[in-house]
Amino acid sequence: DTTEVIYGEKVLHLTPKEYNLLELFLRNPRRIFSRGAILDRVWSAGEFPQEEAVTAHIKGLRQKLKAAGMKVDLVETVYGLGYRLKSLPEEIDNQKNSHKTTENAKSQETVSAESSQPIDEVDNNLARTKVLSVVAEIRENFQATFTENVEIFSRAIASLEIGTLDNKLRQEAQDKAHKLVGSLGSLGWPKGSEVARQLEHLFKVENILNPGAAPQIEVLVHLLQHILDRPPAESDNEAVSGVAKYRRVLIIDDDTLLSDRIKIEASDWGLRVELANSLQVARNLIFPQPPDAILLDLSSPETKENRLAFLAEIRRQKPEIPVMVVSEQNLLSDRIEVARLGTSGFLSKSIPPVDILKAVALVIDQTSAAEAKVMVVDDDVHLLAALKMILQPWGFQITTLDDPEIFWEVLETTSPDLLILDVEMPGYSGIQLCLAVRNDWRWSQIPVLFLTAHSESEIVRQMFVAGADDYINKPIVEPELIARILNRLERMQLRHKLGQTQR
Repeated sequence: DTTEVIYGEKVLHLTPKEYNLLELFLRNPRRIFSRGAILDRVWSAGEFPQEEAVTAHIKGLRQKLKAAGMKVDLVETVYGLGYRLKSLPEEIDNQKNSHKTTENAKSQETVSAESSQPIDEVDNNLARTKVLSVVAEIRENFQATFTENVEIFSRAIASLEIGTLDNKLRQEAQDKAHKLVGSLGSLGWPKGSEVARQLEHLFKVENILNPGAAPQIEVLVHLLQHILDRPPAESDNEAVSGVAKYRRVLIIDDDTLLSDRIKIEASDWGLRVELANSLQVARNLIFPQPPDAILLDLSSPETKENRLAFLAEIRRQKPEIPVMVVSEQNLLSDRIEVARLGTSGFLSKSIPPVDILKAVALVIDQTSAAEAKVMVVDDDVHLLAALKMILQPWGFQITTLDDPEIFWEVLETTSPDLLILDVEMPGYSGIQLCLAVRNDWRWSQIPVLFLTAHSESEIVRQMFVAGADDYINKPIVEPELIARILNRLERMQLRHKLGQTQR
């Protein structure tokens, strides 16, 4: 199968993977994607490629773009991190000219974060217009090919009704539904994405022969067609939210030499740097409009105790903001203390500014790309609302459930990456639910965290015997909850990568 893309009035015949790669980079022009992140987004659940497959497909995409007359490599390699969309020469020239004009108006003064804001807005508007155009074209192409998906679903329904559905057609329909889950959501049809998820669930081999599966699938397909007949639910601004803007980094440091060097390099990383030479100035910048990341210098005229207290304050009040610490002294005691406070890294001031920016960009990408699906089960609806408010700023997709009686149906429908279960609930306890999860080979490896108001050793023992990975005491402490969730997800990702390596 091939897809067509037009560049400079020339038709490019791309493979589906090359097309999906191009779509991914165009929709996220400022973002760096690791090869693992690309595998998660472009390859379907039933495929198990190695990371070298990403390199091969990007190489093929570059060659086809070059053959069509593109003068630059559209996809740029960011060594040690991954790939991103490269700024085109005219964009770079426009940015440089804008900076020169501003500098002349300021009589060669250094352009501050505040005075550079209009420049960023101009760049944002240009990039936003381009992205909107691309998104509209992608939507149009998607709707044109959607008929093919409907035909496959219709064939599967007809075969199912007369008892002749073979595994090949069933798997093809399931794969089509799986791809629609991501495509519809990213293109502005979130309800369509949920319907596609239900279709994928019904087409699974263990569900397809259930009584009433065929009419359920038929209803969902008609609903999907009805949804796509309407305009996307998102506004134009939401369509490119977060895509065409710089990520803001606040540096809290009185060492202007290092800060200025970082600021010069920052634009190449899609970062806009703001400077604060005191903790009070930092507070005034953080709380009205939180940055995407904070770089805090421990070495300053202000006491280390004050800076550590400030760090604890930020982690308590704004846990969603990643904070990295830099220091002239490489003391183990400092490393342990900042790690205890939940920072995202400890850097030496002696390393080059480009390495500091590389670390900051990586942390921002990891934080903004959390995107893990978390399912929380608790009969306390108020606690569920609070947990949703705590977790959503981290980019998690949250599913809450206050009725454990329908736990399995919701589990199958949402396919979460991590479970949070209350120990005591009417009907089924969290321990019973965990036993059922661990007894199913499909879910036996999912991380499970328990919420409990009990600290009795017998209750804790029962949780771990049932298969718990960790537990959190009520009342919940936000930084502790976030740290434990991220820790479990990172271990799961590491286990997945090791499994791929050993195949």
